[in-house]
Parts: sequence; structure tokens; C-alpha cells
Amino acid sequence: MTSLGIRPSPALAGLLLRASLALVLLGWAYDIFFNPVYYAHVLRGTGVPIMLLLLGIGASFVLGVGIRLAAGLAAVMFALFGLALEGRQPLGLPQNAGLAAGALALALLGPGALALRGADRPVAARSLSLAGTIIRAGLALTFLVYGVQKLVYGDEYRIIVAGTPVVSLLAKLAGAQATVYLVGASELLLAFAILSGARTVWAASLLAAALAFFLATRGYPSSYPQDVGLLGVLAALVCAHRTGCVARGWAAGRPMC
Repeated sequence: MTSLGIRPSPALAGLLLRASLALVLLGWAYDIFFNPVYYAHVLRGTGVPIMLLLLGIGASFVLGVGIRLAAGLAAVMFALFGLALEGRQPLGLPQNAGLAAGALALALLGPGALALRGADRPVAARSLSLAGTIIRAGLALTFLVYGVQKLVYGDEYRIIVAGTPVVSLLAKLAGAQATVYLVGASELLLAFAILSGARTVWAASLLAAALAFFLATRGYPSSYPQDVGLLGVLAALVCAHRTGCVARGWAAGRPMC
């Protein structure tokens, strides 16, 4: 039992990862289908086969079949998009690091709950711990990049800050530029907390709350399917990390959370 009053499990982590990653992949496939001209340029004529691949992997995640193969393909796709299409929206954004990590973790954890094929084999404590470590690294990289961007390219985020409720009130008091720097510094601090394994649950919870608030107040096109996917990966991190703590000696009173 965790301090939050719940008993998370690998089955729940797997389900969260499947659902969130499927939403991203199917959302991308939808976007490619309805914006063929844009993606014909971005994907250099490979839009149709990539769309079909996205649909296939997304369907695998929804049904919970062939998860380990599909998760490996998804991790490669997220990484390639993040590197080859850097800065090209919506495919080449920093969120891909966290999503790729989530896909790798899913390959380790298996399909989890509500899979079509039924219960998967038990997850070893070592695999669970490794899955949590991979997710922590990927999420930390995502938020480190965004934190650095706000500190280096603060002017580009002033419009977003000014248009976000609550945050805009702080911008009026402290100034838009100072608010951007504050948000960037907070992202860096929380990213380091997640990466180090210290207070991971609280750091992930704060990031998830901030991301959910941004999604609710800004929405598309200020946000993309990746942001919803990151919410699921953050939630899965809480499950995998806290259960990993149990596996490594939570009952002995030595939590790393």
C-alpha cells in the first residue's frame, strides 16, 4: 500500500501505457489521413505506409495482443520521428522521448489488464524496476528539453503564458518573461527529481497536474496527442516505480519515492 492509499501494479501500468500510446498513434494516423498534403512533404511520400503502420500498432495496443513486438516498433517510431523530424509538428516534438520510454517499458511489462489474450505472465521484480527506470529517463529528457527551451528561447513562450489562465495572472504580477523562466526552472527541477528517483511520485504527480491543466485550458492546436500520451506515461510511472519500491524493500521501510 502506498502513501497515496492505493496499491498500484504492473497490470495497471501496462493498461495505462497501452491506452495512452494507442491514443497518440491513432491520433497521428487520423491527422495523416486528413492532412495528406502537409504530410506528403514532411514524410516524403511515405505517409500512407506510415499511417497503416500506426493503425496496426495502435490496434495491437487497444486489443492487448502482440504487445511486445508492437511496443518495440512503437519505441523505434517515436525515436525516429523525434530525431529525423525534430521541430516539425506534431510528429517531431520532445514528448517523443517520454513516449518512446513508455513503449520500451510496455515491452517489459506486457499488456497488463483488460487484454484480449487474457492474463500475461507475471512481471519479474527486475523487469518492473527496469521499466520504471526507463520511463524516468525518458520523461526526464522530455521535461529537461522543455525547461531548457523556456530558459533559452523565453520570448517564444510569452504568448503561451499570457494566454493560459492562472499563469497569466502570475505573468501580470511578475512579468511574462520572469514567469516563463519560473516555469522552465520548475520543469528542470521536477525532471531532475524524476531522474534521480527522489520523490518521483510527487514530481510525476505535479507534472501530470500541470499538463492536465494545460490540456484543459489550451487544447488543440496548442497541444497535441503526445501530451495526452504523456499523462498516461506519468501515471504508469507512479505504478511501476511504487511497485518497484515494494519489490526492492518498501515493506522494510526504505522507499525511494
